This record gives sequence, structure tokens and C-alpha cells, in this order.
Amino acid sequence: MPKNFSCSQRHHDWRLAGKNGPLKEGGGPNRLYNIGVRNNPGILISGHDLKDMEELLKQTEGTGVDVYTHWEMLPANCYPAFKKYDHFVGNYGGSWWHQNKEFESFNGPLILTTNCLIPIKKDNTYLDRLFTTGVVNYDGAGYIADRPAGGVKDFSLVIEMAKKCQPPAEIESGKIMGGFAHNQVLSLADKVVEAVKSDAIKRFVVMAGCDGRQKSRSYAR
Repeated sequence: MPKNFSCSQRHHDWRLAGKNGPLKEGGGPNRLYNIGVRNNPGILISGHDLKDMEELLKQTEGTGVDVYTHWEMLPANCYPAFKKYDHFVGNYGGSWWHQNKEFESFNGPLILTTNCLIPIKKDNTYLDRLFTTGVVNYDGAGYIADRPAGGVKDFSLVIEMAKKCQPPAEIESGKIMGGFAHNQVLSLADKVVEAVKSDAIKRFVVMAGCDGRQKSRSYAR
């Protein structure tokens, strides 16, 4: 029960980040974000903890190490507060259930900030590159301690490891659209209501949680 409560609380913190945290300006407008790679070593971060994301970006700035998100951390690509970090490249890979394949091909360190971590298969080789923090733990993986009162989490071990790793292998390229935060949707509320009344909008499809953008996982097409 305590572990389940902690996971729920962590997700609650993610929702409050825009209201009380350093990302108080919110998710901002819709924008295109990158899904390709660059020729630098990188760190891949997943989960829902935007505070961890911010601290990682600050600590990797000027180190020659790029930062990429994986699935659950994908919304970070649409926060204006992160646009100033040139080494924040974009998103790598797809859904959580692709971890065994995409964590392998990324080549660099992996950070899991919340509980979406699937078991490593026998033929996987990335356990020594895997780091967890917060409520996440995995036997044999590195663990990043909680931040001290008034301090920040120390990602120095992860960063030093990344410098010795090969750049991520490219698995796709281009850009895709992200965003659609509540503040942007609400700013168009009057137009949406009018479109519904005029029958211009006939249906709303909500995609959230573990729904995927790949055709094979889309029930909306």
C-alpha cells in the first residue's frame, strides 16, 4: 500500500508542476518536436517527474551530452521552460512496452523517474546503464538518491557514464506535433462550443495514458 500511494503521489506532483513548480507557465502552445538523433552521447529519461527533468537539463548543460525523453516524459518537449536548453534534442522511441528494444539501441544511460519500467530480458545488455530514482527501483540498476532539503538530485554519475558511451542509434527521423495543453484548449473553448452547435464537430476522441501514436495501437483511425 505505501508503494502504491507513493506512485500516485508522484503522478499528482506531475500534474501540479505547472501550478506550483518551476514550470508554472504550463505546457504552452502546440509545437513540433524532434524524433531523430544527433551525433553526441546522450541520456534518455522517462517517467513523469518534470523536476528531475529540469535538474538533469541544468546539470548536463555545456557537458557535450544530449538529453532525450522516452514516452512518459514526452510532454516535456512542449514546455516553454525547456526550449532554452539546446542539448534537449527531443523524444526517442515510442511506448513503454518498447523499452527492451529502444533502451538497447539508445546506447547511453537511462533514467526512470516513475514506475513505468518493464523487466529486462535475458538478451538485453543495458542493465549497467539503467538508473532509477524516486519510487522506482530495479535489482542491479543504479539508484539516484532523493534531493536533500533545499538541494537538487545529483546526476553526475549518469553524466560521466554518458560521456563514455556511443551516440544513440537512429530509429526514426523527422518531427511530430505535440502540445494541446489544457490552457490552449480552454482558450479556444468558445470556438469549440460553436463548432459543436453547428455540427461541424460530431465526435471527440480522447487518447491518454498508454495509448500509442503508432497505427497498430490507434483505435481512432
